[in-house]
Amino acid sequence: MNNKNNDLKIEFESLLDSFPAHLAPSTNTLVTGTVVQKSGNGYFVDIGMKSESFIDEISDCDTNQIDIGCRYQFFVTGPQDENGSIPLSRSKAIHFQNLDLMRQSKTVSLVRITSISNSRTGRASGLNATINGIKAFIPKSEIPARQKLVELVDQEIAVCIINIDVRQELGPVVILSHSKALDSMFMEQVESFSPSTTVRCKVVAVMPAGVRVQIVSNGLMGFVPRSELAFDRKSRPHKIVEKDDFFDAQILTMDMASQSIVLSRRQSVQSQFLAGLSLGQKLKGRICRENDYAFFVEVGNCLDAILYKKDCHKKHLRPQDEINAYVISIKQASGKLVLGLDRQSISA
Repeated sequence: MNNKNNDLKIEFESLLDSFPAHLAPSTNTLVTGTVVQKSGNGYFVDIGMKSESFIDEISDCDTNQIDIGCRYQFFVTGPQDENGSIPLSRSKAIHFQNLDLMRQSKTVSLVRITSISNSRTGRASGLNATINGIKAFIPKSEIPARQKLVELVDQEIAVCIINIDVRQELGPVVILSHSKALDSMFMEQVESFSPSTTVRCKVVAVMPAGVRVQIVSNGLMGFVPRSELAFDRKSRPHKIVEKDDFFDAQILTMDMASQSIVLSRRQSVQSQFLAGLSLGQKLKGRICRENDYAFFVEVGNCLDAILYKKDCHKKHLRPQDEINAYVISIKQASGKLVLGLDRQSISA
């Protein structure tokens, strides 16, 4: 009988030995554990390992509320040491929990692009950034095709979190999407915009066809055509603005399907000029052209005002003449300014 029991014991112990040892959690992963006791500046935590040698000390709990006997999530900051202790961080776990809440809620935030990320073949694969102090990556597939990567370096752009990869060898990486953030923001922000709304813009890129800009208030991208940059519609863009310049522009159109915004710097300058005028104010201008019923007078280097020929009292005027005239009508909405050679017929 004793021999039989001994044989069963040996067989049972052999069976136990055949099971693999309980592996320690990997670095850069989240684990759940119960706080056992305080020890010095940290705490010991039972994360469910087989041996007490796997009870772990936390070094950064002084900044977080920890209660003995409670279970929390912890972030594994390093490998198991020779004593079987595994370094944990409660603050980093909270950090990633907050990031995950941002991912679930599709929160849009601004990040600064630090560099272009290249694949092993040397081709651009996306953009590098940081979010809340954590390394982040925006895959090329999550950036609008019309957007050149080089234009976004050193710029703040709108993003949302689509994944949190904590198992990266060199540390956790937050995967971001610029496209999804723009989709979300465009739908929300466009409701507060309307044609003629004036917004503050930052120049992102200057091209022969116009200027690509970022709307400062929300990070949305827009385009100012060459003809809408200045009073002289044939002026070359690079002679008017430079990259990183700021200016005000009026929204002309918003296309929901393509999510494009077209703006006019010229109309914004004109609106500001008209807003500073008053009826009866004397202006100096130059006649730039004429038709059968009126002269068109360039004023303020931004606007063609109308001077009706019937109000010129037989004065012999022609293009290129410089004149002094009075404001007799201002129509801010249409951008129309009417001048007269005297103060008569001033209209409200």
